[in-house]
Amino acid sequence: MIRSLIIVAMCWVTDVTAQNNLVPNPSFEEHDYCPYNVGISTVVNWMDIQGSPDHYHECGSLEFGIPVSWGGGGYAKTGQAYIGLGTRHMASGAPEFREYAGAPLLSPLIAGAEYQVSFHVSFGDSAWYAGKNIGVHFSAGQPMGDLAHMLTLEPQVRYEGETFLTEKEGWTRIDGIYSALGGENFLTIGNFDDNEATETLFVEGGGVLKPNAPDYWKAVYYFIDDVCVIDVDSLTSIGEETVRTMNIYPNPALGHFTIETGDGSNGTFQLLDMAGREVLSMPLQSSKQQVAIEGIPAGIYMAVLSQKGVAMARRKLVVE
Repeated sequence: MIRSLIIVAMCWVTDVTAQNNLVPNPSFEEHDYCPYNVGISTVVNWMDIQGSPDHYHECGSLEFGIPVSWGGGGYAKTGQAYIGLGTRHMASGAPEFREYAGAPLLSPLIAGAEYQVSFHVSFGDSAWYAGKNIGVHFSAGQPMGDLAHMLTLEPQVRYEGETFLTEKEGWTRIDGIYSALGGENFLTIGNFDDNEATETLFVEGGGVLKPNAPDYWKAVYYFIDDVCVIDVDSLTSIGEETVRTMNIYPNPALGHFTIETGDGSNGTFQLLDMAGREVLSMPLQSSKQQVAIEGIPAGIYMAVLSQKGVAMARRKLVVE
């Protein structure tokens, strides 16, 4: 079961997020040596699944450096590094062309558990075409690297937006909730659609360092950073060591829910969506208070109880 969300926003910025992320080396900072050639063999725990994705780092050679490289320009979303991959080639007579990057998860996904999955993309400004087709596929074991096989796979989380991904100056977050089958222990990022199903938009590219431009860059190409896979239930543990009591019911909620703090503590109650955006904020006046949720879209939220600016409790809340 897949429920996809498309969000341009910040990641959950907490120590728990970093600790619970099942993706190793999620922002591509750890490397064996500074990049100077195509491929991501320099990146610890990541590998080329198909084609030759690129590693960019502030310590890299001119073509693979940051903020200027053969793929264009721009700083990392986090740290000093990111990778880049092509999702389609548009040159006349070009065959099907895709690049895929993959990594083993730190632990297998649990059957029935829900995972928040996210990654950030930035349009490579040397490319002459933008796209929409990019996503994440989870598998039990590393998938076969031949393109014919990759095009048979279905990404469990993918970009579902109506607009083309043309943001060059910043980063666009692609986010979804995946209910695991169980045993998935490998993540692959790329375009899993064939040419006929791949939408493109002509966007004249900027300057590049390669002499074979612009024909070489008649392609769709994206930088990738901050890849996250987090068990949704693990988010409920944030700050619970400081909780006296906070219960929310019914959960899932429809129409309203009740907040109960058995110790009589007051404070501020907030409801945050899975991008960390505040959708509700209100003071608590008693130890038991009913809250109407009219106008709040169905989804998974984080309920936060704060006192004097300090988060005392967090609970996952499902709104139907």
